[in-house]
Amino acid sequence: MNQLEELSVFVRVAEAGGIGKAADQLGIAKSAVSRRLAELEKRLGVQLLSRTTRKSSLTEEGQRCYEHALRVLDVVSEFNAAVAQEDQEISGRIRISTPNSFAINHLLPVIDQFLRQYPSIRLDMDMSDGYVDLIESGFDLAIRIGDLRDSSYQARQLAPIKTCLAASPAYLDEHGRPESIEELNQHSFCTTATWAPLPLSLKTNRASCTA
Repeated sequence: MNQLEELSVFVRVAEAGGIGKAADQLGIAKSAVSRRLAELEKRLGVQLLSRTTRKSSLTEEGQRCYEHALRVLDVVSEFNAAVAQEDQEISGRIRISTPNSFAINHLLPVIDQFLRQYPSIRLDMDMSDGYVDLIESGFDLAIRIGDLRDSSYQARQLAPIKTCLAASPAYLDEHGRPESIEELNQHSFCTTATWAPLPLSLKTNRASCTA
């Protein structure tokens, strides 16, 4: 077994919080993840995870191994990028979480063009307005409207969001038209609340970067 692959699987298990979630994110069998983790522990001669029926947590040795593994994988990634040819075909899987309305209005019209330009890219989109943990859920990036809640994420603003206050003529006929901000406290509202990282935040499972 390639030791770099073992380290990569171990990092995914550590960040996902369990073997099952890591297996789902990696798209391989849970038994395969367990086997690679066991081989790494045997190779190093230490127990990396403290396992329970619900969740796995890093042991003291596992935490040290995790920190070293991140540095090793980052160096390997930088090495691969440095020696790659400029005309090398871009390939792989990109998992995106995005609000449904934003995807329909802004992403869907350009996805076909993007995939034609990069035919070896596999694009998985989850279109929902709910908050997602990028690491735990295995997403590469999320497009959201709101404030950046997790300071470990990095974000780039795509566009301003404009809001307006609207009421039906029937509602205004029944309750009256407010003439000041203070009068709004006397009225009823239907609102939608969306909170998550700023418009575009990208976090890989090993390090943070900005798209």
